[in-house]
Amino acid sequence: MPISKSIWESTYTASYSQGVKPFKVLPNIHANSCARPDFKNDPKILNHLETYRANNKPGKKCIKLYSSPISIGGMSVQYLLEYLKLEYEKIDLNLMEGEHKSPEYLKINPKGLVPTIVDDGTNVYETSSIMRYLMSMYGKPKDDHLYPKSPKERSLVEMALDSSITFFTAMFAFARHVFFMRQPKTEALEKALLNELTNMEKMLDNKPFFGGNKHSIADIAIYSIYKRVVMLELDFKQFPNLCNFEKRMDCLKSLKELNDFSAQMVMNMKN
Repeated sequence: MPISKSIWESTYTASYSQGVKPFKVLPNIHANSCARPDFKNDPKILNHLETYRANNKPGKKCIKLYSSPISIGGMSVQYLLEYLKLEYEKIDLNLMEGEHKSPEYLKINPKGLVPTIVDDGTNVYETSSIMRYLMSMYGKPKDDHLYPKSPKERSLVEMALDSSITFFTAMFAFARHVFFMRQPKTEALEKALLNELTNMEKMLDNKPFFGGNKHSIADIAIYSIYKRVVMLELDFKQFPNLCNFEKRMDCLKSLKELNDFSAQMVMNMKN
């Protein structure tokens, strides 16, 4: 099954007039349900179109990002690419049609998951690994808080990044069972997710972010996961640190918009 190309004319533009690059929608999702009515006449959107075409001319060298509008990790990686001002082409895979399991894509990522980046012939997959790679390759001194060079400071980021994997696993298992399969929540799934939330809550004791006093790539990754968790019917009053963390990270407007967009796409699928 061929991989669909990311072409502007088939993009979803629900809330992106603030400088975030647009991207392709899964064809089986009703994108027009909340698309902007003034899309074709909006000068900001038209400007995005010209920028997109200029940045994706045949033969132009840039990073390729294979993702999906519903990919949590994809939102984190896309934000980091934008933050670092890196040229990239976003290729959205239709997960519902199994494009991420096609022979063509498995040559790029043998695990058949998203996101993946291809940078000058180097394939990198797993969200945490991609973010580490991008910071190591393209991070500037002013970006040191995202991925500190100091071993002591970096250890906080590394521990949080590693912890985000089990956090995501527990969230996905619970959400898949309750949100998509529409089955009653089980004690085991709820307990596993609450345990992860408790662990994350403790990691924020006495500091505003997982990486310390400033947000890091670990905070970006965990925030994207947490924004999906809050869609579930759980009591978050017992997690004040996480609630305050969410408010702080919401100030990163383009990251919030990307995750809000992804959440809306998930809701469209559910409905």
